[in-house]
Formats: sequence, C-alpha cells, structure tokens
Amino acid sequence: LTAAQRESAARAVRPTPITFSPGQLLVQAGYTLTADDLRLLEAEAAAHRDSRQWPDRLARHAGTAALLALLGIGAWVFLFQTNRRITRNPMRGFALTLLLVVCQALAVIVAGLFPGVIGALAFPTVLVAIVLAIVYDRALALTLGTLHALVVAVTLYGIAGPPLALVIVMVTGVAAAVLPLREVRTRSKLVGIGAGAGLAMAAAAVAVDAALRPAALLTPALTPAGWTLVAGTTAVSALAAIASGLAAGVILQAMLPLIERFFRVTTALTLKELNDNGRPLLQRLAHEAPGTHQHSLRIADMAEAAADAIGADGLLCRVGAMYHDIGKINKPQYFIENQGGGPNRHNQLSPAMSLLIIVGHVKDGIEMAREYNLPRSITHFIESHHGTSLVEYFFDAACRGRDTQDADRQRDSASPAPAAPAPSEFEFRYPGPKPQTREAAILLLCDGIEGAARALDEPTPARLKQITHRMAMKRLSDGQFDECQLTFADLARIESAITKTLNAIYHSRIKYPQPVEAEPAAAANA
Repeated sequence: LTAAQRESAARAVRPTPITFSPGQLLVQAGYTLTADDLRLLEAEAAAHRDSRQWPDRLARHAGTAALLALLGIGAWVFLFQTNRRITRNPMRGFALTLLLVVCQALAVIVAGLFPGVIGALAFPTVLVAIVLAIVYDRALALTLGTLHALVVAVTLYGIAGPPLALVIVMVTGVAAAVLPLREVRTRSKLVGIGAGAGLAMAAAAVAVDAALRPAALLTPALTPAGWTLVAGTTAVSALAAIASGLAAGVILQAMLPLIERFFRVTTALTLKELNDNGRPLLQRLAHEAPGTHQHSLRIADMAEAAADAIGADGLLCRVGAMYHDIGKINKPQYFIENQGGGPNRHNQLSPAMSLLIIVGHVKDGIEMAREYNLPRSITHFIESHHGTSLVEYFFDAACRGRDTQDADRQRDSASPAPAAPAPSEFEFRYPGPKPQTREAAILLLCDGIEGAARALDEPTPARLKQITHRMAMKRLSDGQFDECQLTFADLARIESAITKTLNAIYHSRIKYPQPVEAEPAAAANA
C-alpha cells in the first residue's frame, strides 16, 4: 500500500521544465558529471545537430560520401596492383565487395545496440580480416582490414566516440588476428585467433582510454543511474573487445564450410580431411588400382618436400598428389604399375588407340572429381599433372610403325610408293592445361621423375640426381612451367628436395650372405 501511494504521488507531480538560454553555461569546468548532466549534454548535442540547415547537412553527408569513395577506390587500386585474379573474376570481386559492405552495415547495427562501446564496434572489422586471411592471404587481409577500419570510423563519425580511438582498436585487432593466421589446420584455431585478437584489442582500448579519456578510468559504477557513464569506461570497452574477438572466432568456425563454398577456396582443415585414407575415393584407388595408389603415395612425399623447400603449400601438394591419378580407376590394367608383371594389354592395340586410353585418364579423373565434389584446387592437379607434354612412348611406337610400313610397302611394290604421313607430335600430346600454380608445377615434375626413377635398374644417388635434373630441364624447355610463377631458384631447390626424397625411397640395403649348402654325408665322412 505504501509503495502504491508513493507511485501515485510521484505521478501527480508535474515535471518542472528547465529552460536554457543561448550562451548559458551548462556545466561548470572541473565539475564531476552526473547522469543528468551527461543527458543534458547529449540533448544539447542532438539539438545542435537538428538545428543545422540543409546546406550544412548536405555538405556533411557529401564529405562523408567522398571519404568513403576515396577509401573504396584505394581498395580497388590495391587489388588491381597486387591481386589480378580477383579483378579478372567478376564473381570474386562481387563477393569481396559484398563482404565489406555487409560488415560495414553490421558495424552500424552494433553501434546502435552498444553506443559508445569501442570494443564492440571492432567485431565486424575483425570478421572481415579473418575471412580475407582464410580466403586469400595475410597481406591482402591486413590491408583491406585496415581500410575497413577507416571506412567504419568515417561512417560512425560523431556516433561511436573518438574516431582515432576506434581506428587504433580495430587495426590492433586486425593485426592480431591476421598475422598468426597462416592456415587453419584445426577447428579450434579460429577460436584461439579470435581470443588473441580480443585480448590485443582490450589492451589497445585501455591504452586509448588512458591517453584520450583519463577521467574514464576513475568513473565509479555504483548505481543503476550511472550505467550511461559506465558504458564508456575502460572496463566495459576492454570486456567488449574480448567478447568481439571471441564472437568472431566462434562464428567463423561455424561458417567455415560456407566460406569455402562461397569463395571457392580450400582451407588446410579441409585438405587434412581429404587426405584421410578412409575417404571413399582413396579407398577405391587402393583396392581397384593398388599400383597407382602406391605411385601416388611416393609422389605425395616428393611433392610435399619440394613444396616446403620453396615455401609453397606442402599439404595442398600432398593431397593433390593423392588424387591426381584417380582417373586410372576406370581402366587400371592398361597402366603398367597395375599389371603386376602380367601381359601388357597395349601390345594388342595400335599406338593411336593406346594414346586414347592413356590420355583419357585425365578426363575420367576430372569427371570423378566432380562426382565426389572435390574442391577446384584439387581438380586442377588432376587436369594439369601432365600439362601439354608429349606421350613419348606411343609417339615413338607410332613413328617406328610408320617406318616399318614404309619398308614393307617398298619391298612388296615394284615401283616406289609414296611414304605414309609422319605422325603429328601435336596429336600425341596431353590436352592440358599447363600448371597455373607452383604446387601444380611441382606435381607435374614429380610425376615424370618418379616414373623415370622407377624404370632405373640400379637407382644410385648419382643417377637419381642426374635423372631429376634432366627431367626438370626437359619440362622447362617444353614450356610446361610457362604459366606458373616458378623461378629458376625455386626449380633448383625443388630438384634438391626431390633428390633427397628419392634417395630415401630407393635407399640401398645390405645384402645378406646366402646360406652354405650342407655337404653330402658321404663326402663328409671321407
């Protein structure tokens, strides 16, 4: 009853308006602000914004739009200079622009939900940086993440506190999230990255508050009425920054498959799953084409070591090597490694027919990759692991067959007969394409070297080194490396790594002495 009477009495009291005339001092300098004082200052700022004439508002919006346009143009100039594959593919450019715009809108929403809390506003920018580091590379993620921080600061100018403080906190989070994120091999990696970025942003928020708003460090949080003051304090900003980093990591961990599909990329986590020998396609390869499976295992070791030697993606090379010959599953007995010493089926075929079967394993492999939903990065290994190289064995067989036919024709005919047309070298080449990446070029080279090394009767270290160099120069002079960014220095390091791996595979063994046959008992007695 007492509480009800108090409420009734409070409602009966009419508000007393307080009028402030122009030029009147609102808050005395050195005076400790209360919640009512802060609301008064915010109301004065809102009234000042509302009192502006339309030319002032138009000029402000035009200036903001111009700044955003300059930042957007700067981002695209950077892409044109450093990442032409994005600019050449409209869908990649659209996906990247959509990501930046959506996260900018998300920053505006967060600013409306948590006004003045700088740490919370860093969440969309950290999200952008981690996605770009996963999809492309760290340099691009660091640059565009910094530009996105500037875009958000310009968009929220006058709403989210000091722009310099906001940019410092966001750029700190971008750097802390991007620099350690080289690859995602475990599902907990993104959560750890997000937590580290959150701690870094929290430290930056404390430093910014100490430098720009030292009074905020002493703001008490004792009553509910003081919540508006507490929302801008260091403790709230720091906690919000930690929560932003963790939220970005957890959300991206759940969205990782969607990001891979949307941007058509393959993370290290997916590559590790594809490298599992229990995968259905690898199980089929091991059971139906065991020789090809062993061949793939040896190439995987060679390619991974070579890729690591030049700083390329060793895990991608290993997985690409495991799947590059899956097209041989359809006709395994037509490939020498699966014949087990039995008759060679190509002996009953013409060189042209054998060529169709050999070259066809590339097309069959691409179709199987689509059937089993392999990523595009793995499919490229399948289609380019021979490039446009010559199928030498059957080309030589066709040339020898043509010479034999000419000799028989000349012997059986009284008058000289016209010679049969020479086989075209172009017809005996793989359709390509040539390798477009360093990893695909490494696999092409390892595939040829492994076959040549397996054909050696006595694979000594000197002969393995010689055949590795000869095959590398042969592929180089044939133009198979023309469309990938492979340098001569890279090629030298690749040769060294492949030679070491081959020596480990074909290492020599001690020959045990043969047991001495027992002499006949009669001879022993004599």
